[in-house]
Amino acid sequence: MDSISNDEYDSAIYSVDSILFSGSGKLNIVSTMKGIYSKNIIVFRDGNYVIDCNDDGIKGVNGIAIINGNFDIKTLSDGLKTSNDNNSDLGYIIIDNGNFNIKADGDCLESNNYLYFYNGIINAQSAEGYKKVKNDKSAKGIKAVNNIVLVNGEFVLNCMDDAIHSNGDIAIYNGNINIKTGDDGIHADNNIYINDGNIDISYSYEGIEGKNITINRGNYNIVSNDDGINGTGNKKIVDDDKLIGDGSVIINDGIIKVSTKSDGIDCNGSIIINGGKIYLEGANLGPNSALDYYHLEINGGTLFAIGGIGADDKGDIDAKQPVIFVTLSKFYDGEINIGKLSYIPSIKYKSIIISSSLLLSNKEYVFRIGENTKKIRINDKVTKIEKFM
Repeated sequence: MDSISNDEYDSAIYSVDSILFSGSGKLNIVSTMKGIYSKNIIVFRDGNYVIDCNDDGIKGVNGIAIINGNFDIKTLSDGLKTSNDNNSDLGYIIIDNGNFNIKADGDCLESNNYLYFYNGIINAQSAEGYKKVKNDKSAKGIKAVNNIVLVNGEFVLNCMDDAIHSNGDIAIYNGNINIKTGDDGIHADNNIYINDGNIDISYSYEGIEGKNITINRGNYNIVSNDDGINGTGNKKIVDDDKLIGDGSVIINDGIIKVSTKSDGIDCNGSIIINGGKIYLEGANLGPNSALDYYHLEINGGTLFAIGGIGADDKGDIDAKQPVIFVTLSKFYDGEINIGKLSYIPSIKYKSIIISSSLLLSNKEYVFRIGENTKKIRINDKVTKIEKFM
């Protein structure tokens, strides 16, 4: 048997080996220590668990595997936690269905390897929630050292720290995700891939942040104090002080609405729009803008990007459909209309970017801002209109 230190006994239920909980019964734990602790793997198959403790709610050093069940966890530390960092196959959290109500002063779910979640419901609050001043303590909603995969499911995350955080990659396949956070809504150090889903980030520092972000489908509402969507990447200066980067934001389809006090979409690299309906409201003051990029490629979809005068058109542009950049002499509000396209911003704006396959080159349009109208002609794929009013 492995040697056991005294503090490892500080748990209501403790085992040096794996533990299996199975059945439809109910387990209630009130503890000044940990709730359930195993130095190996903890497996749950159904059942009802109510845990109120001062230390970690459920800790399996080598792994936690859950197949259904109802979990109500309140803790002054972490909710579900693994800690093995010596074996790349261990330290995981795998959940196949289940209902989770977690209130943790630390991380609600923390995996020291990968975290896979299939179906189920998570309602989680870390620390005092999204409006609490952030401190040095990790207080994330869903956290993994390696990859996170979320398949279906319902998530309500109210977090002081990042709501969903991976040091590796994040993949989301459908589901409903509602986030309020004092830091990032969805953050990956590497890549984020979202195949589908309904994602509502109603309060955040940054909405979605990763080196490379791919959105295939889905509905997105993002409110942020900093960038709404941020493809971080690595940037460098090349010939003639030109900036390039290896980050990317690729949008293939979906309905995306961003309201931010900074950049709507910011990328140290390429923003590539292949489809979808994208409505960005960026900061209307300072150097920020609705779009900030080194390279912009538009192959389809509809884009309205509204904000102040920032970095909207400072990078390279490759467009397979018309793109219109409009600069206004002062701030305006009210509906924007051109051809069959219209959008009603919620902010005052001085800069407008519009692109759509419904716009045609070599054609004259009536452009309307509120009660103001002007005839414009789209002569090429990129049309710049300076000092429209």
